[in-house]
Amino acid sequence: MIFATIENNGKEQLCCVDKEGERAFLLEVFFQRDLSEFCIKSNQTDKVPGTMEELINRYNELWTDDIALFFGSNPDLAIALDRKNNWLPLKNLDEIWSPLDERRGLSLLE
Repeated sequence: MIFATIENNGKEQLCCVDKEGERAFLLEVFFQRDLSEFCIKSNQTDKVPGTMEELINRYNELWTDDIALFFGSNPDLAIALDRKNNWLPLKNLDEIWSPLDERRGLSLLE
């Protein structure tokens, strides 16, 4: 799982990037939906992480599988990424983070 910041509708938001690096999914969607139909409860939180630092500090290991399950079942929620144009609409490429690799930076997408 790779987390990044994306520009969407004029504001920067956290997202996760699929393993192929072709699509991004807004984390806000994961946290704000009732996902009981997927047997997902890990998204129920008092406050949705708004920055990469908040996400890293509050990261829950259950999110990785649950996010993959939810967005894998809902590919229509994806935002296309453009590798040829410097990964647009991703922002702050040096802040890209993977909890599995415990590292940061654009090299995670290459």
